[in-house]
Amino acid sequence: MNLLLFPCIGVCGYYLFQKHTQAQMRWALLCLTVIPVFLMSQTWKEVSANDSIAPQSYDFVKIGYGGGNFYNYGKYLTSGSPDGCSSNLRYQNFEYSYWNTGLGVGRVKQKKDNWLTYGANLGYGKFTESMVDSTIVNSFQSFNVQPYVLWESEWFATGVGMHFGKFHWSDVSTKNEQTSPYFTSITNKAGIYPSAYARIGKERILFVDYQFSNVFPSPFPGLRSQFGIGSGFGLPRGNYLKFGVNNLGEFLEIKASPNEKIQFNGMYSWRTNQLPGMMEQTKNSQFLLSIQYQFNHRGRD
Repeated sequence: MNLLLFPCIGVCGYYLFQKHTQAQMRWALLCLTVIPVFLMSQTWKEVSANDSIAPQSYDFVKIGYGGGNFYNYGKYLTSGSPDGCSSNLRYQNFEYSYWNTGLGVGRVKQKKDNWLTYGANLGYGKFTESMVDSTIVNSFQSFNVQPYVLWESEWFATGVGMHFGKFHWSDVSTKNEQTSPYFTSITNKAGIYPSAYARIGKERILFVDYQFSNVFPSPFPGLRSQFGIGSGFGLPRGNYLKFGVNNLGEFLEIKASPNEKIQFNGMYSWRTNQLPGMMEQTKNSQFLLSIQYQFNHRGRD
């Protein structure tokens, strides 16, 4: 019957289409025939009322490594009053190099189009400061624990956290030295430091975000503040390409999730600048790489 029925439907449909349609409007009718085919191809997932609002969740663990080098300088006053009057302002240049390793654990809970992530990151590394044109070198070991919480929707995201431990970062600073320039570290150090994250826009389409002390495996000593713009190019959540600027240069970041269990994240930051009193330009270069494994998926049908 199929061998007879379908050829008959095709032949009869062809002659009826030619006889009862106008030639200039046939293209519109053909386009309309696509609609029922599309509707027939859809499947609707049947869920109970309880299943439709029940949250889904999974746990994750991630490891990461980061490092780089950058330059900075300090300003000092060799004479005069503390407020800088009648003082000679001079500069001292420093080169920094560091490496960091990180371990993180957490859980993600999803309810409709919202995601709640909470967990903690552990970072450990070494930070070396060298005074340019000198043999003076200062080395520091750093470690930090960062508990955090992050709430995300399709259009917005916000998160906060706190670093606890021993860590350093560098800023351009001014010291008043009456007799000689200082040869000690110009880095700042603390035992408690906040972190924050904010995003506006759909990650799958186009978004802008800001991170403060919120980089894994560790934002210290160089990557404390950064602003970026990115897009997921229509891919599922957890995939995007982002470009932006941070406190030490420009950066390019990529996040990729080839499947529901694995997620990769990589970032490279660079900048060329001119330090006071140096003829040659200096280059900042930093990178981060991490991998996340997701497991214990719950709440599925």
